[in-house]
Amino acid sequence: MQPRRADHRRRAPGPLRSMAQRIRRLFARLFARRLRFVRKGLNIHVVLDSGTQAPATAAPDPARRSPHASDAVDPVAAELLSSTEPARLAYTWTDGTPRVVPIWFEWNGTELVFGSPTNAPKVAVLRERPDVAVTIDRATQFPYKVLLLRGVAEIREVDGLAPEYIAAASRYFGEEQGEAWVEMVGQLGVQMVRVSVVPQWARVLDFETRFPSALAAAMAAAQ
Repeated sequence: MQPRRADHRRRAPGPLRSMAQRIRRLFARLFARRLRFVRKGLNIHVVLDSGTQAPATAAPDPARRSPHASDAVDPVAAELLSSTEPARLAYTWTDGTPRVVPIWFEWNGTELVFGSPTNAPKVAVLRERPDVAVTIDRATQFPYKVLLLRGVAEIREVDGLAPEYIAAASRYFGEEQGEAWVEMVGQLGVQMVRVSVVPQWARVLDFETRFPSALAAAMAAAQ
């Protein structure tokens, strides 16, 4: 009989193994079924059809309508802002090179809000370089739908998880799985910041009547 070899592989402590197993089970439940999309009515306080430069001093006051607001809610923008598509947040790194990250978002009618761990690399950079661009798009079928935004990120410390992150979890995963996700993240002891962006410029592309500017110009010239 040969002596058993000692198993030198490092194993995570019991509580960490249990947490890892819970995370795997949660993801299995989330992606074993098709997540349902629920549209919500949203009031969009920025012109979203042709692109508008809003004043840099625009304040995120939900009780006051922006002087640049459109009387009609853009249906494409409303669909994307209430969708389960991730936003893509673009910013500038410390060496001047561009970065872009996919991220959950929540639109509150005035601000686009993200929740992020305080130790995420982007948080420190956004404090020093707050100018950002955001896209939210649906490109799984044509005609594509795209919402383009630009603004300045404002970072605020919160206790525990950002409320908008909790709301986003419910929208992306559904109420039951969203609550399970938030509970799991909370047990990990994640401390978050609230990152908010008031759109100072916005544009919608629907590839039906609104196209990228160069393509629209070529189409107009060909008529």
